[in-house]
Amino acid sequence: MTDPAPMPPVEQASLVEDFIDIIFSPSKVFARRVGGGWAAFLVVSVLIAVLSFVNAGTLQGVMDAEVNRQIAATMEANPNLTEDQLNGMRGMMEGSMKWGPIVGVPIILLLFGLAIWLVGKILGGTATFAGGVMIASFAWVPRILEMMLVAVQALVMDTASYTSRWQFSVGVGRFMDPDGPQGMLNFLGRIDVFTIWVTVLVVLGLIHAAKVTKEKAICSRRPAHPEPAPGGSQARTRRVIVAWLASFPRDTPRRRELSVPAKIVRPRACTRSRRSGSSARVPTSARSV
Repeated sequence: MTDPAPMPPVEQASLVEDFIDIIFSPSKVFARRVGGGWAAFLVVSVLIAVLSFVNAGTLQGVMDAEVNRQIAATMEANPNLTEDQLNGMRGMMEGSMKWGPIVGVPIILLLFGLAIWLVGKILGGTATFAGGVMIASFAWVPRILEMMLVAVQALVMDTASYTSRWQFSVGVGRFMDPDGPQGMLNFLGRIDVFTIWVTVLVVLGLIHAAKVTKEKAICSRRPAHPEPAPGGSQARTRRVIVAWLASFPRDTPRRRELSVPAKIVRPRACTRSRRSGSSARVPTSARSV
């Protein structure tokens, strides 16, 4: 008896290499970070906070246009609002746009990691909660690149006519009317390169870090109509019907009239003929003529 082949050693790499490889070789990153960890979570949260603060200054005109559009929609829906109420709403909106990513992104990553962990458990994976947060954090690296691209566009392009954040996106929202239906814009605007990239990274993380097999991820449904148990009442009834039909000679009109329907599942076992005094064993799968 030969000894089992030793497992190949896990490739070691620094955190900086992980953030580079997640762009070019994401499978390797998730494979060597199976145990999870919180370093990626901290780095991603800090980078997004810094980029949010930088973009808040360069995109001030776009933020003001977004706030004005929302205030106009609110006034149209509630014409009785006072000026003080509208000013209060404006301050809250401006504060959420400027400071929301700094406070909200860590919470979003934790909830995203929780969802990934639960999905991995349902599909038979081995990831922990820390592993789920690790997958969510590395999957959000494209969001960092997206924010960097937005900052570059704001610096090198004339954004005076830009009135929506979707006009900086690399997707459907860039070509839509900012003053159109906001629900449709918010839905279709998420169809972009970076959102698809994030989704692919989550799938790779589930496969290589959470150890979810591709078969379980794709084929997770049970048969719609399982066969009854061999000892169930339906199976016994079918065996009785098949044995009774087998008692008729094959070429008689009665046998042809009572041919076994196609829906009956014929058991493979044999049963004794029900003809009186006969001990011969005949197959229960009677074929219709």
